Amino acid sequence: MSVQADAVPQSMTWEEYLEWEAEQDELWELVDGRPVRRSERWDHDPVTGMAGTTYAHNLIIANILGALRERLRGGSCRALASHLKHQSKAKSARYPDASIECGAFDGRSLAAQNPRVIFEVLSKSNTPRQQLLVLSDYLAIDELAHMAFIEQDRAAVVLWTRNPDGWRAEEVTGLDAALPLTAVGVDLPLAEIYEGLQLEA
Repeated sequence: MSVQADAVPQSMTWEEYLEWEAEQDELWELVDGRPVRRSERWDHDPVTGMAGTTYAHNLIIANILGALRERLRGGSCRALASHLKHQSKAKSARYPDASIECGAFDGRSLAAQNPRVIFEVLSKSNTPRQQLLVLSDYLAIDELAHMAFIEQDRAAVVLWTRNPDGWRAEEVTGLDAALPLTAVGVDLPLAEIYEGLQLEA
């Protein structure tokens, strides 16, 4: 059963959020100390009010995880699915669609520990403001090296990469292109990200 809006705490510490969210029936993110349903910032249908993702959205995530599994096998990095929260600041947490973590980890942890790459699949309902808020939180993660916003309907990805002088964004387009995830030693072909989908020209 979903929690009523008037029962949602208006401010939480990270520890309070972990304890509170563990008792909920749906995913909640923490935005500057305030719990927000994940569906309220991503894939929220303005007509029905229901949250959900498209078939294409889910297939893209499955393709990413499948492609990364083979490329990362045997190394210190691994691909993770969307149900692991990422602490972006002292009082913020997000659930990306997929991520890459590296190094040692605690299998009992409720949050990512050393994220190096984060993937978000965009929907038509996403506004520029939503993207900027999410981007701001992700880029505040000290360990993060790459952040990818992936379009659903055409082969196009905006890839943010951390450089010595800050973050740089580039648009990678076309099925013959690949995402240069240099921090984890992987080039991820867009043809594999969009495998099985009919895309716009």
